[in-house]
Formats: sequence, C-alpha cells, structure tokens
Amino acid sequence: ALPDWIEEAMRYLLEMCNDIQWTALLLKWVELESQLGFLKGRSRSNQLSVTNRPAQIGIWIHQSRPWDAMPVIGHNVVEDYSILWWLWWRSLQPAWRAETLSRDLRGKGQFTWQETRKGSSSGFFLVILSLGWWL
Repeated sequence: ALPDWIEEAMRYLLEMCNDIQWTALLLKWVELESQLGFLKGRSRSNQLSVTNRPAQIGIWIHQSRPWDAMPVIGHNVVEDYSILWWLWWRSLQPAWRAETLSRDLRGKGQFTWQETRKGSSSGFFLVILSLGWWL
C-alpha cells in the first residue's frame, strides 16, 4: 500500500491532466518514491533546493500545502513563472546536463542525481506538482 500522502497526491495529480504521458510520469514518480523507501517527514536532506524556485511553491508550502488552494498560474504570471521554473529545474540537474538539458541521461564522466533524486513531499513531488500548475 502507498503512504496516505502519496495516495492523496495521486488523486489530485491525476485530475490535473488526462494525458497518457502525464500518467506515465506520475507512475515513474511513485516508482522513485518506492525506491527511496517512501520517506516520511520533511527532513532537510529530502528537500529540493529553493534556488530560483518559483515563489508560488513556497507560498503553497507555507500555507500548509492545501489541496483545495493551489496557486493559479494565470496569464499575468505565466511568463515569470515559466522562467523561474526552468531556472529552478536547471539548478537541480547535474552540471553536465544543466547547460543543454540533454535528454541523453548517460552523461559525461562521473555525476550524481543527488540534487534531484529526493523523495517525500518536499522532494521530486514538488517538481511534478508545480509543473502541473502550469498545464
């Protein structure tokens, strides 16, 4: 069985979009959480960097993560949000990938996914959720 917070998140995330690729992404996310041991709590070691993270994410977190009060990324903020979201995403990538955002995941030399491979409600989940706000 999945932890309660993941089941709740999946219900919400599945309502965001009916696209098969979105559903596949969500299933991969659950697989990642499983590989990481379904981490609980909000330990700093499981938190993604906040560098360049869009403010809407922090506001939602500080409001106790209400499922019924998600930010609306309307036409008046979508450009700024998208710029910050991509800057944040790049900051989470291994150095070899940050410049090109290459889809080649083999990389060049030694590298680690430690900045991105984070479980819990403060980990990769926030990347997916905040991407969903943008849909």
